[in-house]
Amino acid sequence: MRKTRKFIFSMVLLLMVLSFALPAAAQIYNVGGKEVTADGFFRQEFLFNTNGNSKYNTNQTGLNGAYQMWLVDTNLKWNDNLEFRGIFRMWGDLAYYMLKDNNHFQHFFAGSERQLAWDTNWDQIVRELYFTYSNDKILFRAGRQQIGWGEADGLRVMDLINPLDARRMFQFYDTEGYEEVRIPKLIIKTEFYTGNIWKFYDTAVELYWNPGDIKRFGDLLPPHLDAQNRPWAEWADKFGVVAPGGVTNPSWPNDMGNQWGAWAPPTPSAPVPVRLFTKEKAFKISNSEFGTRIKLSIKDTFITLNYWRGWDTSDHEIIKSHKGGIGGGLTHIDPLGNNPITLAMIGAPVAVWFNKVQPRMQVVGFTLSRELFGVGPLFCQVANPVLRMEGLYSFNQTFNTEEGIFDGPGPTGSPLPLALFKTVKRDQIRYMVGFDWSMDIPWNSRKSTFVSGQFFHIYTRGNQFGDKNLLQLAPYDWVWPKNQYYMTWLMRTEYLNERVVPSVLYVQDFHTRSGWIKSKLDFKIGDHWRPEIGYLCIMANQNNTRGLDGFPPLQVRDNQESFGLFADRDTAWVRIQYQF
Repeated sequence: MRKTRKFIFSMVLLLMVLSFALPAAAQIYNVGGKEVTADGFFRQEFLFNTNGNSKYNTNQTGLNGAYQMWLVDTNLKWNDNLEFRGIFRMWGDLAYYMLKDNNHFQHFFAGSERQLAWDTNWDQIVRELYFTYSNDKILFRAGRQQIGWGEADGLRVMDLINPLDARRMFQFYDTEGYEEVRIPKLIIKTEFYTGNIWKFYDTAVELYWNPGDIKRFGDLLPPHLDAQNRPWAEWADKFGVVAPGGVTNPSWPNDMGNQWGAWAPPTPSAPVPVRLFTKEKAFKISNSEFGTRIKLSIKDTFITLNYWRGWDTSDHEIIKSHKGGIGGGLTHIDPLGNNPITLAMIGAPVAVWFNKVQPRMQVVGFTLSRELFGVGPLFCQVANPVLRMEGLYSFNQTFNTEEGIFDGPGPTGSPLPLALFKTVKRDQIRYMVGFDWSMDIPWNSRKSTFVSGQFFHIYTRGNQFGDKNLLQLAPYDWVWPKNQYYMTWLMRTEYLNERVVPSVLYVQDFHTRSGWIKSKLDFKIGDHWRPEIGYLCIMANQNNTRGLDGFPPLQVRDNQESFGLFADRDTAWVRIQYQF
């Protein structure tokens, strides 16, 4: 604690010195006759979980995060055509130092300190680093960068090139742009300005190529789930089933918090210890990604036509059973030797092994935006709404499906709990229709209120594989329905000459009847200070009763679907940000 206090004191002292600096704006310097601009910010956040401790120790009540971020954005203008840009960031979590004396935090989450206390890898510190050459006809950009396709709030449709870094506050951290949580890649981008073609104007063609720099979303499961001796009663209580007589001590893997910290998804149950084999894709040409985007305007409508062939960056774990083990590939001799499950014949520890699959994806899609002229006056509004649409068709997207070990009737015919996973291919359609509208609303007579409403539909073609359902998240028995519907609603306005900016983002999953609300107040104090307070409320899955195959069939209750995974992590936060 003494080191923590010294560190916080030094940060406060540094901010006091910085507060006498020039107004917050990109500073322009002359270096060797070249124009260099630089700006950035320092940010300190404190996050507090307002829920009580979960029965299964998946959260941390009270202080559960103290994110600190340093960011510097630099730009060197070599001449009128050539520029170099670098964005550098240090991001860490001081909670690992502030909660050294917290027994609960140390027991369940301290193991993640090695990867969450500070981002120390070069590709985490160097956010973006690229050069751009441009003239009236062409733009060429090469280097480490992020590409944002689409403008959806709270959910992503066309924004699929860069994966998201969801280690801190999962996908709830940067929900209005993803600029801070996208994982950049090495990409070569070329844009040709083709001018006016027939009735189309302001047309351009973009080409993208990633020569093999493949990044993962992250592991929703740790590499090894150590089984713990927990009584059947706890397992039965979690899933709402009645424990049969005489059955005791099934295994319960619970190592997730030591991999992802306090925002780790809850570890699913398993009948035996589980090992997950995963490997980062090597940087090589055979792992290349490529795509194109055509931009054009017609009759006040801006349209893009998109194509991308690369590696799946979604947040779905795709796993396959690891073949070659004993029992038809079901179990393997576990070389770690630290689990209590043994085979009676040989007395050796065993575990179920899975391989994580990082599949290819191929999508075609579009985005569209158009101001709806004349609609504003119909509703006594000065401004008109802007229609926004984006959609895609995903070819042969990879899904998991259950495969029972036994096929016969009776108790041996039950795939519960001994079920393996296979992968299948299905086409999928995703689209969003929404609007943006700066409206005059009575609660703020001086400033307009920005309103954005969006509707999402996901349609999976032929989503059955025999009599087994496609799984939305492999370790869990989430089922992909043929149709999924989501809705988002964003409202933001300004008070006191833009010094106070309240906003609310609401996201709803209609299939599971779960959702979340993120409300916050941003403040502008002087030229440098940008504090913020906010609250995130996460609603559990309400469709929490479902049937499982077996003998006899079981009805279980499980809130851990969709956003309900994090229903025990309602969070209030305070942010102090100094821009320089």
